[in-house]
Amino acid sequence: MENGLSCMLNLLLEGQSPCGFRFGSGISINHLQSVDDTLIFCGDDVCQLKRIYAAIEAFMWVSGLKVNFTKSQLIGCNIPHNRVVELAQRFDFSSGQLPIQYLGAPLVDNPRLKQFWIPIIEKMRVKLAAWNSKFLLINGRLVLLKSVISIIMCKTGTW
Repeated sequence: MENGLSCMLNLLLEGQSPCGFRFGSGISINHLQSVDDTLIFCGDDVCQLKRIYAAIEAFMWVSGLKVNFTKSQLIGCNIPHNRVVELAQRFDFSSGQLPIQYLGAPLVDNPRLKQFWIPIIEKMRVKLAAWNSKFLLINGRLVLLKSVISIIMCKTGTW
């Protein structure tokens, strides 16, 4: 069923006034889906939000499924928060702010900042601390060592 919503949202990318974002030449995106989570992207445009809302309502009508609007949020990126609140109230969503968690990773307005990577690195550090290399055979240790060395050489630019 989620594929049906995805197809409907993909149709919104076409036409005179598409919903979503275009990058470079021919790359467009307006949503991401994973199991029961969906992120929908659009500009600061009431018409785009109306079309997205209509697509969601049509999906619910056709599929018989319901969207939990109490869990649905309108979150702005590079849009004043008062504008986000105004649009959220208009469409009966709650408003939210970045950063948020999606699939265990933080979504922020600038992933190039060091603060974005700190929680991810810390999670990896905790998981690796529990891991013990004594369970690897010598061949596995050599493969792991070669991988780490090649990554370090690649990152530092030294061969």
